[in-house]
Amino acid sequence: MKGRKPIPGKLKELRGTDQPVRMYGEVEYEQITKVSVPRMLNTTRARKIYKQRAQVLINMKLLQEPDQDLLVAYANALDLYYQCMEEMANEPGLLVNVTTKAGTTRQTNPYLKLQKELLEIINKLAANFGFSPAARAALKVGAPKEKPSEFEKLMFGK
Repeated sequence: MKGRKPIPGKLKELRGTDQPVRMYGEVEYEQITKVSVPRMLNTTRARKIYKQRAQVLINMKLLQEPDQDLLVAYANALDLYYQCMEEMANEPGLLVNVTTKAGTTRQTNPYLKLQKELLEIINKLAANFGFSPAARAALKVGAPKEKPSEFEKLMFGK
C-alpha cells in the first residue's frame, strides 16, 4: 500500500480534525465500557496488567471488541518479560554454567535472549495502543473540542 497509513476516525475526533471530507468509511464496533479478564491469562500479574491497560483504553474510549485479543497478547508478553527479569535476578550475569555429557561450559543466559525478544514484541504491541511515549506523541491526542450549539452557529457562524 502506497502513501500514509490512514488515521482512524475516532482518533480524528479526539484531535478535532474530523472534517466530513477526511472521514472514510470505517467499520464501527460497539464501544466496550467494562471488561472481564480472559481465562487464558494464567497469572495474577497478567490479569492485573490486562485490567489496568483495558481501563486506560476504556477511559479514552478507544477499546473495541477486536482489540481485546491484541491486549491479551500484550498482557501475556509483558508478564513473561517480568518473569524473565525475575529469573535473571536469581541467576545474575550474562553467562551461566551448563553441564552436558561433554562437561561444564559457560553459555549466554537464555533468559537474556528471551527478554530481548519479548521486549521487541511488547514495544510493537504497545505502539498499537499508544502505551509508549513515542506512540502517544504520534497520536497527538488532545482534549476534544466541544461542538458549538445551534445558537452559537447562528450568532457566530461557527
